[in-house]
Amino acid sequence: WTEALFRTGQRDAARRETAELSAIAQRRGLRQTVSMLEGVAACSAVLEADWARAERHREVAEAWGASTGAAPERATAAAVDLALAFAKGDDVRQRSLAELLLVEGRTYREWHFQEIVHKLLEITPTHIRAKLLLLDAAESVP
Repeated sequence: WTEALFRTGQRDAARRETAELSAIAQRRGLRQTVSMLEGVAACSAVLEADWARAERHREVAEAWGASTGAAPERATAAAVDLALAFAKGDDVRQRSLAELLLVEGRTYREWHFQEIVHKLLEITPTHIRAKLLLLDAAESVP
């Protein structure tokens, strides 16, 4: 639902819904729901180049087990981490995170993930871009 709002340009509504749903899921102890809501919100923030918001959402996702959760959680976390490393100019971390992203996201193709992969292909250096093109999510890139 929140992703659909973002996709249709209702970004403020998507942010409000994410905050509300995440708070409810946290109160109920729904680990994977929190992790994915916050991970998708972090992707949306990356797409808007709002690095501080992306980092905040990523931290919440991590607190709820994103890096050790199911494959979609791990793939999303790896993509956001790579984007944040690029935003911080952390060249060493970019290389290791690109490798991690290849492992975690090789066949993952949800909309938010495809969009962040496309964003990464735009902003990362050539040597990282070449690796990212191996992801299934990169298939529709011109």
